Amino acid sequence: MCYDKAYLAKKQAKYANRYAVHASEVEYLKDQLNKINLGPVYHASGFDHPEVPVIIDAEKKIELYTWGLIPRWVKSPAEAVKMSNSTINARAETMFEKPAFREPARNQRCLVLVDGFFEHHHKGGKTFPYHIKLKNDEPMTLAGLWDEWVDRESGLVRRTYAGDFAQTPGVGVVEARGYSS
Repeated sequence: MCYDKAYLAKKQAKYANRYAVHASEVEYLKDQLNKINLGPVYHASGFDHPEVPVIIDAEKKIELYTWGLIPRWVKSPAEAVKMSNSTINARAETMFEKPAFREPARNQRCLVLVDGFFEHHHKGGKTFPYHIKLKNDEPMTLAGLWDEWVDRESGLVRRTYAGDFAQTPGVGVVEARGYSS
């Protein structure tokens, strides 16, 4: 499972060019990325709950969502913290069965903008992180699920997401072979 990501380490123009369908969209996307005003992140852990750029609609509006999904039905801040630590990633194979992911899986999908992500292989009591990225070093998009949670005590709205991952053949090869460098 992916618990670490690198994002916005590429120039904003590369992101804009990657996600624009028409030339007219490039400037719009550059503007969206400038509004975020987030510097590059080279190794973010999901357990630190960083804000990550996502696209949730057809207009390609880029917004920052906190990594670690908090379903709207969570009642208290304490429960929200606990939930966000256990909902960093959703497994594609079970997301329609898990209460935290069921509704977002049906209706609240998003695209997570990253440069790459890390898969960790455990061997001999040691952990080896593998940086998974596109061969041409272009920005990439991961599938995600999002939700909005409102703190009933303070009224604060938190927009959160979970990565939506299926076991992929390439990552399975890394895990099976136990590459360590």
